[in-house]
Amino acid sequence: MFAPTAGVLPLLGRAAMLAELRGWLDDPADLSVHALIGEAGSGKTRLALELCRLVDPPDGSGDWLAAFVHPSDLRPIVDTLATRAFTWDRPTLLVVDYAATA
Repeated sequence: MFAPTAGVLPLLGRAAMLAELRGWLDDPADLSVHALIGEAGSGKTRLALELCRLVDPPDGSGDWLAAFVHPSDLRPIVDTLATRAFTWDRPTLLVVDYAATA
């Protein structure tokens, strides 16, 4: 029930942070990085999940493609993007949870 991915409990008290993150996504930069930093259990993963649901709802109606990426999958993604011509179909949000474990 308390697992961030369960989505059972509503996200409360984070409207300002979600608005800030949405503003970051709306910036016209081609590539941008944003770090959520906080103590374990402070709600970083839950906040990132909610942002993903907002910009890429399960029904596919969002303007963005959003997904969580395991830190070990970053190297192949970077290598692919650096060595091949690639065009995203729509703006893409990649969330790297537990990035320090990479």
